[in-house]
Amino acid sequence: MEHPNIIRVDEFGENEGRYWLRMELAAGIKVGNKRRVSLQDYVDAVGGRIPQEELLPMLEQIISGLGYAHDRGANAEGSK
Repeated sequence: MEHPNIIRVDEFGENEGRYWLRMELAAGIKVGNKRRVSLQDYVDAVGGRIPQEELLPMLEQIISGLGYAHDRGANAEGSK
């Protein structure tokens, strides 16, 4: 499944009771001179609250990816 708002997972498993997965690297968001790699990093960098004008585009991207997966009936293995 290829979509710009879905991160591809290409391998997963379990080792000594701990589950893991390998996925493509997401670029993250640059705030100031530092790249933020998680949503929590970003929220912390902008003072604890995502500005509304930035939140709507983020939600649109999330909904776009979820809609794409839903329309294709994706399961945990990425295909039907």
